Amino acid sequence: MKAFSTLLAVVLMVATSAASPELVFMADGNKVAISPKDEKRVIGKIEEIISSANFNSRDHATMFREADTKYWRPLEQIRSGPHILLRYAAPHLFKTVGGEIIASEVLLDLQKEPRATAGAVYPGPITLLNEDGPIRLTKEGGYLVLGLGLDPAVYPHLPKITQENMDRSRKGYEEYQKQQ
Repeated sequence: MKAFSTLLAVVLMVATSAASPELVFMADGNKVAISPKDEKRVIGKIEEIISSANFNSRDHATMFREADTKYWRPLEQIRSGPHILLRYAAPHLFKTVGGEIIASEVLLDLQKEPRATAGAVYPGPITLLNEDGPIRLTKEGGYLVLGLGLDPAVYPHLPKITQENMDRSRKGYEEYQKQQ
């Protein structure tokens, strides 16, 4: 009986850590409701963006010491403005280009001043949170982030300035999609 309860506990831990995270999408001070199908797609896109990150503030601290404060806002400011939060029931292992990171939360800042990188203007940045504090990511796949911003479940809720800048990048994104 003890072996069965131990096995059950292990199965429940694995199931919990493999479960989809809770998605909280905030825009204009209100929680945005999206369908379960859209939620699953948006979560998948965010996790793919994280996987594409080349550098993080834990392993490449010198890159982040003189970071742009308008871009890398304090967590309180991110949480009080438009953002997407993924909250995992148990710590989640992210395998990025820049290394493995364990985190329980992901914050995607949808700030009003978009950042331009590699010709694409998109929402961001992404910060992972774990018990040791925030870990910031950079050099993600720009077209992946642009694709998230242009997603029909996300785009209507972005700040107007971000929408306008992303619209200018839409043609390049569509050409990129045709090549995939």
